[in-house]
Amino acid sequence: MKDFTRRNFLKFGAAGTAGLATVLNFPTLGRRLALARPGSNFFTIAVISDTQNYVDVTHAQPFNESIFISQTKYLAEHKYDLNLVFVSHVGDVVQHGDGTNGTPGDDSYGAGAEWVSAKKAIDILDATGAPFSMSIGNHDYDNMFHLALGNYPPLVSTAPGWKTFFGSGSKYFRHKPWYGGASDNVGYISTGAGGSVAGMWPPAGTPCNYGLSSYQFFSAGGKRFLHISLEMEAGDNAIAWAQGVIDSHRGHATILTTHSYESPPPWGDDNLPLVEPAARNAASFLVNSPGGWNDATAVWNKLIAPNDQIFMVLCGHSWTSTEGGVSKGEEHPHR
Repeated sequence: MKDFTRRNFLKFGAAGTAGLATVLNFPTLGRRLALARPGSNFFTIAVISDTQNYVDVTHAQPFNESIFISQTKYLAEHKYDLNLVFVSHVGDVVQHGDGTNGTPGDDSYGAGAEWVSAKKAIDILDATGAPFSMSIGNHDYDNMFHLALGNYPPLVSTAPGWKTFFGSGSKYFRHKPWYGGASDNVGYISTGAGGSVAGMWPPAGTPCNYGLSSYQFFSAGGKRFLHISLEMEAGDNAIAWAQGVIDSHRGHATILTTHSYESPPPWGDDNLPLVEPAARNAASFLVNSPGGWNDATAVWNKLIAPNDQIFMVLCGHSWTSTEGGVSKGEEHPHR
């Protein structure tokens, strides 16, 4: 297997010696398979984005839940047709990461029904045996909505829901040969540039077991791949952890998934490409990443730009307020 940098991986793809299909719209199977000529090294990396509305306890169930299930079921049924080698969920798996409707005292408070619903879909994916990753989005953090209101209940920053269902010790990743590990035991509770907050619990400076970033391996087209799920608005400690993973696996073509990275273009701009690479998202959520947090441009400057073996970044989150019932972000009609 050859070693790859960002530049020669792109040359490798352009030369036609292997095919890479990133699945963003599942029903277009026929068009994608047309790319796969006999004897080619065609393979598929599937991307699942922002499923929170499918499992939102305030929406109709089980109808919405079935949409998420249909996505992973599709991948399971077409695993061999697609030559599915990896699946990346880009975050916002659930709507209410703390298992609530956002208000203590609600009937569903603490029930975790959305995590259980998401688990049904991921169980199907897990059964395929294909390597996959789960990246944490802003809705997946515990008590995110309480943080926005300036309230700091005991669960803040500990992300027990995420760690229980999709942490390194979960059934999805424990003992899997393609799973490299997670950022467990990385960093300390922090409120970033704002410093400590009165009444915050656990207090700033408390050692933590975040485990919110992880890495995986897969091989395809005769090449070695490393995938890193980097927590949203990663702090310097999390970036240092990711750099250590890369340093230990030089020569692997590397894909990085992080929830918030690019912004959609302004309304009225329908020119291709339909994203603004320069408008990488500013840090916007108090997610208490280890060592504070970085906006997407800082993640580029500190981690992606210096490591040219990172040839692809996957993200979700992109959304704008609607005009005529349509968002210019994920729901853009031309995507």
